Amino acid sequence: MIIKFLDPNISADYISADVNLQLEYHMHTNIRSLLSILCILALYPASSFGQKVTDTGPLSTPLDPGVAVDTINVGIVIGPGWNIQSGEAFVYCDECLFEGGAGSGFLFGILAEYGVSESVIIGSRFMIEGRGMLAEYTELGVPTTMITQTTNEEIVVDIDFLHELDMSVTMLDISPYIQWYPFGGLFLQAGPSLGLALSSEYTHKQTVLTRQTVGPSGEIIEITPNTDPQLAPEGATLEGYSVVWTEEVRDVVTPQLGINTGIGFDIEFGEDVFFTPLYVYRTPLGLWSEHGNDFKLAASQLLFSLKWKL
Repeated sequence: MIIKFLDPNISADYISADVNLQLEYHMHTNIRSLLSILCILALYPASSFGQKVTDTGPLSTPLDPGVAVDTINVGIVIGPGWNIQSGEAFVYCDECLFEGGAGSGFLFGILAEYGVSESVIIGSRFMIEGRGMLAEYTELGVPTTMITQTTNEEIVVDIDFLHELDMSVTMLDISPYIQWYPFGGLFLQAGPSLGLALSSEYTHKQTVLTRQTVGPSGEIIEITPNTDPQLAPEGATLEGYSVVWTEEVRDVVTPQLGINTGIGFDIEFGEDVFFTPLYVYRTPLGLWSEHGNDFKLAASQLLFSLKWKL
């Protein structure tokens, strides 16, 4: 190394010592920097594994909100439902058979969801559900004993009757599900359904359709409604031409088990709010009531959810 003396008063020994001190200082500085870099590289993987990672997938839009992993959604659910009968339903009399019934009801409740991957959510709905059903059939030419008003005698004539069944049941429904997003905000949903009956009631109305008939001797007989409550059948009331029975639905099977399948769409409102229309079809796995012949109720539901991301 060649050292040029700028100041003749400065000795070579002093300059050599100064150079050594500067080299030592720079060496210590470089070593500290290298150690710092190595510490950062060593700690980074550990911090990555210890940190909760949230992967929201691709960029979201209102019609393609994406699925956030490890996030929780909560929401409210409302909507109408339609019930479809299969098999035959009995009432107070085993010979009164109702089939082909249908009805509607209303549902409301809450839900909770958890994102397990970029395309899968698991969740559950907890709802109060009204399951109603209306059914009817007509009996033609039923031999019926009548009392004449003029002679107060009993005669047997053929009468036509209309039978109507109005069934109303309130259920607590618990429906866990798995939800898969094939693309965008569109999803398919499936899961079991468990229903517990909170209340049940039916009304059976038997109405005289015949207003005029021919008596045994060929005379024309006018049919008038019975207005004497004492002549009403046991447990029934009289309403004009109708006899009405109201009682609890017999032998309701509980819990009610079924399989729900559905299709829906998430629409994002703001950063953490979603509006979700959903169509669900419930296939019953068991009888609705044992007081019947293979009596089951399937259901279609149109649900609307408002969900918040926590």
